[in-house]
Amino acid sequence: MDLVVDASVAVMWFVPEPHSMKAKEILARDGALHAPDLFRAEVVGVLCRKIQIEELKADEGREALNAFMQLPVQFHATADLLVPAFEIALESSQYVYDCVYLILAAQLNIRMVTADRRFYKAIQKTEFRNHIGWIEDALATGVSDE
Repeated sequence: MDLVVDASVAVMWFVPEPHSMKAKEILARDGALHAPDLFRAEVVGVLCRKIQIEELKADEGREALNAFMQLPVQFHATADLLVPAFEIALESSQYVYDCVYLILAAQLNIRMVTADRRFYKAIQKTEFRNHIGWIEDALATGVSDE
């Protein structure tokens, strides 16, 4: 099953957090990973920030960065996603960059996986609810034709 993954999930591939085991299952499963091209900057930014606030040692961060850059992710141009993401952001009162992942999932007719509970809950009230999955149940269900 192909999935769109956001930065909240990808960081857990390298940094121990509460849902890291599920994130690693998502990485290991069959199917392609998709992300907007802003994904790289977001993940690298989070890794850098974790070093700055001493949640991660610099050498661990560099190792994670090197591993991250080798991952087989299919990237999609953010520019092509911005206008519809803008509309979803207005409707849901969420950040545009989060909505870029969601609109990519909708356009590919697959599911986006997130560990951002606030974003996940907000999208449940929209027509895009079938295109987002919470990290803990992302592998259990696919996109429905509702």
